Amino acid sequence: MEGSIVDQRKAQRYSSKAGICINGFEGEALLKDISSTGFCLESATSIIIEINGQYKVKVTPESKLGIKPFEVLVSVQWVRNSEDSFEMGLRIVKGPMGQAFKQYMEAINATTAPSGGFQISRLLS
Repeated sequence: MEGSIVDQRKAQRYSSKAGICINGFEGEALLKDISSTGFCLESATSIIIEINGQYKVKVTPESKLGIKPFEVLVSVQWVRNSEDSFEMGLRIVKGPMGQAFKQYMEAINATTAPSGGFQISRLLS
């Protein structure tokens, strides 16, 4: 039996807390399953959003990562709302100018991967 879609992913995924600004919502969120193609945004607050809509997301990474805020253009792939959380799957349509997103992923990798572990830069080069 084949594995689930999550098991079949080729790229390693990461999670990180960040300040988020999207479609009038400003607050803290957990970015999960971060890869070069997208991420899942989880918030304690519902965000008014349209599936398949495109939105500019301003990401302010945790200060411990030492990465400046950046913006990405995303397309909303799915939304899940429950009593305790709101989640949406976002596909990156256009990344930030320069190397900001690559640096963000490398910083997350450096703080979560064991030494000698997977190097995210290979994925993005």
